Order: sequence, then structure tokens, then C-alpha cells
Amino acid sequence: MIANDWHPLRWLATWRALGRLGIVLTIVLSLVRLPDTGIHIDHGDKYEHAFGYLGLMLWYAQLCSTWRALAWRALGLVALGAAIEVAQSFTTWRSCDWRDFVADVLGVAVGLALARTPAARVFAWVERRFARRPTG
Repeated sequence: MIANDWHPLRWLATWRALGRLGIVLTIVLSLVRLPDTGIHIDHGDKYEHAFGYLGLMLWYAQLCSTWRALAWRALGLVALGAAIEVAQSFTTWRSCDWRDFVADVLGVAVGLALARTPAARVFAWVERRFARRPTG
């Protein structure tokens, strides 16, 4: 949310836990053997990579109060994408593809670009909308 109006989130621990769950799911779904859905979209896996890492970057953009913190998260996600590609090369059902890594990096880059937009204020909106207000 890197903006002048950034305020700490009330449910920060919850948002962080859900973000970590997203990272774990990304790792698991990237390494396990998935059944064939029978649906084929040209370069569909590249879209999955780009949108997946875009989602993770936007998620963490809302949890960072400084550009420095956001930059470290972005570097961490890029490293995660690289590590997953290397790990996939050790399986017989997945392959290491540099184009997947490029899609990961593009997703992170778009997420960084959107970090100064209302897209990076969703958590604050949810908290304002659904947080219990004190009565009295």
C-alpha cells in the first residue's frame, strides 16, 4: 500500500498468515503432479505464472509500509520463482522453463506497478467495511 495514507492494518497477523498460505500453495501446486484438465490454452501456464505472482505481489504490497520493505518482498518472490523452476528440474513430471520464470518476474513487476493504486488498498477497505465498530 506504499502511500502517504498508509495505516497499519488491524488484521495484519491474519493477512500475513493468509499470504504465507498463498506462498505454500504456490510451492506445492508448482511441484506436485496435477491431473490433466483436458483444457488447453496456448501458453496458459505462462498466464498462470504471471497472474499468480501478480497476486502474491499485490498481497504483500498491502502489508508493506515502505518501498524498501516492498522491494525485499519483490526480490523474495523473484527468488521463489527461480527456486521453484530449479526444483521442478529434479522431478520427472515437471520441467524447468526459463519462460515460466520470466512470467513470474513480469507478474511481480506489474504488482509493483500497481502498489500505488487502489488495488493495493483492498485489505484496508475490507477492514473498514467488516471490522466491528465499538458501540457506546
